[in-house]
Amino acid sequence: MEYSSSKLDVSIRSEYMEQILAQLRRYHIPGETVTVEIREVGQFEGHPVFQGMLRLVSWQRKAVVRLLLGFPLLESSVRKAIATTWLEDVSRFEGLWLHTSSQFGGDGLTHLRTLILTLESVEASAADRGVPEVDVDSEAMSRFRNGT
Repeated sequence: MEYSSSKLDVSIRSEYMEQILAQLRRYHIPGETVTVEIREVGQFEGHPVFQGMLRLVSWQRKAVVRLLLGFPLLESSVRKAIATTWLEDVSRFEGLWLHTSSQFGGDGLTHLRTLILTLESVEASAADRGVPEVDVDSEAMSRFRNGT
């Protein structure tokens, strides 16, 4: 079966969207916290290049912290998920981009600022007491991914 380029483009975008949304669910990031857009950003070796744009739109403390701190892990999971599909045969994935909506502000930013200061304070206090850095093991990573 042959697809016109527009039908193939829609299929590619839909599959990227499905893969990204599946990983967001896996990381317990609710749909109302972030919007997802798939953008075609160019061509590479005759294949279209896509990126996923995540826009943080609402403050849900646990989800936002998980998204911001776990973003490199999320992107890695998305790349691995995409690698198991047909997408790599017909396109290239440039990665995920994250930005905040102009609507994200006020209390959300205040809470985020407080969390950053708290984390830095805890880290400095632990370092002052000679507490070694924590080595995150695979069990801890599994708990993170499962939201426990």
